[in-house]
Amino acid sequence: MPKRLLAALILCLALLPASAMAQTYTNTFGGTSSNSSSSSARMKLNQYTPTMDCTLVSAQFWVGSTGTVNVGVWEEQGSSYVNVFSSSVNPGSTTKSWQNVTMNLALTANTEYAIGIQWGSGTTAYYSFSSTSTYSALAWGSQTDWEDVTDSIAASFPASIPGSVLTNPNSTGGYRQELTISVNSDSDGDGWTTGDGDCDDTDPLIFPGATELCDGLDGDCDGSPEADELDSDGDLWFECDGDCDDLDAGTYPNAPEVCDGFDNDCDSSVDEGLTFDGDGDGYSSIASCGGTQDDCDDADTNTNPGASEICDSEDNDCDGDVDEGLSTDADADGVTAPGSCSGSADDCDDNDPLTYPGATELCDGVDNDCVGGVPSDEADGDGDGYLACADDCDDSDADVNPGVAEDCGNNVDDNCNGDIDEDVDIDGDGYGTCEDCNDNLAAVNPGADEVECDGVDTDCDGELHPDEADADGDLQTICDGDCDDENPETYDGAAEGCGNEDNDCDGEVPEDEADCGDDDDDDDDGGGGGGGGSRRGGCDVSDSSGPTGWLWLVFAAGALGMRRRR
Repeated sequence: MPKRLLAALILCLALLPASAMAQTYTNTFGGTSSNSSSSSARMKLNQYTPTMDCTLVSAQFWVGSTGTVNVGVWEEQGSSYVNVFSSSVNPGSTTKSWQNVTMNLALTANTEYAIGIQWGSGTTAYYSFSSTSTYSALAWGSQTDWEDVTDSIAASFPASIPGSVLTNPNSTGGYRQELTISVNSDSDGDGWTTGDGDCDDTDPLIFPGATELCDGLDGDCDGSPEADELDSDGDLWFECDGDCDDLDAGTYPNAPEVCDGFDNDCDSSVDEGLTFDGDGDGYSSIASCGGTQDDCDDADTNTNPGASEICDSEDNDCDGDVDEGLSTDADADGVTAPGSCSGSADDCDDNDPLTYPGATELCDGVDNDCVGGVPSDEADGDGDGYLACADDCDDSDADVNPGVAEDCGNNVDDNCNGDIDEDVDIDGDGYGTCEDCNDNLAAVNPGADEVECDGVDTDCDGELHPDEADADGDLQTICDGDCDDENPETYDGAAEGCGNEDNDCDGEVPEDEADCGDDDDDDDDGGGGGGGGSRRGGCDVSDSSGPTGWLWLVFAAGALGMRRRR
């Protein structure tokens, strides 16, 4: 089916003059001899003046930034430069690279334009320029200036720039940019140039105001094809071609008609030509547009959803299964299942080769011989997971079975091994479980000697070794290092006192504990009173009514010796 008036197009193209083809130029300005960056609001602009009407097809800007950089074109209009194009780029990196922006902007001859980038405070942009590059005459015009517009104007993207800001021409230089310029022409000879708005200057049937054709193209240059030229469902047919439902890829002219209540082939008829009950069995075919629409074989009168399944390897009842209920000997035990196509047809479980009529009954809780039940000893009466035929000696008590431990002293054969309250010696130390407090450790039994400082009741008397007790309540046992567990002031790490004792349990009594507290008037050095030469003061208990100081020391030493012997 033709999409265009192809003959007319060929004729028009043949008549085009050779000189009518459009000219496209790509020129690069500035350079990379100087590189810089700025985090302040800035505009970096090059200014150009075309010498003829032309189209700015696209522009590339050599820039890097982690934020958004705005792109704009401002046209000289009177005393100001007015923004005529705006866009933005986001380089995504501080490394400079070409950022391309498609513009397709018509430029007017002998009018100056400022083209460049702008960013606000807080964004850092990286750019390059050259102050030594020269302006050169171009086929479409020339570069005339370059400007760095500062914060006051560039604080935000300006709709206009005062002409005074852009009237300070330099002799050389420029920011690195690349422009692609198409000189206005009427390449297709349709009387419309690209500057006039011809959106395809290679097709004489496309120009502003042209008649839209059924070809999916924007023939009148209004920005989009007509609604009926869209192929929304992707079936390669437009509404203007005759697609009667452009939202359904299965609907288009000459499409196969299916039974769905729609005009699939767009001939204004619905479900035409579809069959009904081909075999006359009262059931219509699946693709039929009437009746039951569920006959899986509309050429066989014995096949339909109401038919009985027979042993013929066919799906007679149209349920998706073949010979169901008529299977042969699935478990190969020589007996077929009920309803089978052959054999005895009385195997109560045709998936188990040990189950069939006449099979030997096993101790498995299964009706192996297909008599309709299992023997009483195959039942688990107490629910403990053991059958009576599998050594459960009391199937009425869930606590009695081969898997439990023998309970000493209940006069019951708990583990069904034939012995009652048997005393098993697990660790082989000569004592059974009923008297051994740990029958998994041979070193622990009632006949063992209590071991000090192991934290274990070795002799099974219910108590630990005395050295493992804290008799004086000082939070240390003899095993922990307490050298006198009857004195709460004596333990490993205690402070030494005046009792001529080893209070800190380091094995020594300080030599000066014998003189601790001596406050006699005369000291060893002949000094006067107050016990000036003693190590400690205030502990002298000798006077005229009691034993002298040396006697007290003798008594203390004797008491200490008796205490240690205990």
